[in-house]
Amino acid sequence: MAGRLLGLATSVFSRFFLKMTKTNHTISGLLLAEIVIAITCHDVLSIQGIAHVLQNKHICHALAPLAAGCFTGALFPDVDLAIPGLGHRTLTHWPVPYLIGAASGYVFHLSWMLYFCAGCLLHIFLDSFSLMGVPLRSPFGKRTGFRVMRVGAFSETVTAVLMGVIMYRIWILF
Repeated sequence: MAGRLLGLATSVFSRFFLKMTKTNHTISGLLLAEIVIAITCHDVLSIQGIAHVLQNKHICHALAPLAAGCFTGALFPDVDLAIPGLGHRTLTHWPVPYLIGAASGYVFHLSWMLYFCAGCLLHIFLDSFSLMGVPLRSPFGKRTGFRVMRVGAFSETVTAVLMGVIMYRIWILF
């Protein structure tokens, strides 16, 4: 009986943990995409507002890959959860490949790559605030970070709410 209760508790905790992680990284990806749109379309936004940008199919087609890159990049590092044998926050949470990718995207004018890697780096930056930290020197080495937030704790919820408020303010400004 105790084993079943422990298994149930572990299952519920795992679902909550993954839900919170996905929620925070989803919001951060949307926020980054929104900032990219605000910066990229500043002239159009200041004159006609963000509703015009979203209704103009030519502008939307131009911005869609950038926004999608930010959003998917903010979620991508957690792909390690689905790869058997690869520990969480190892290879996919090492910033070096994403820094190289961002530099390559910038040099070769591959903006989708630049923004995808920016999303990945944002994910890693946010994970650096957790108690677990992230690998900086090598993908399987010692993890470092600010270590001020427990995943799934109230502070993570507050962070998600603050990112939501920032997103709302950006929409209001434009």
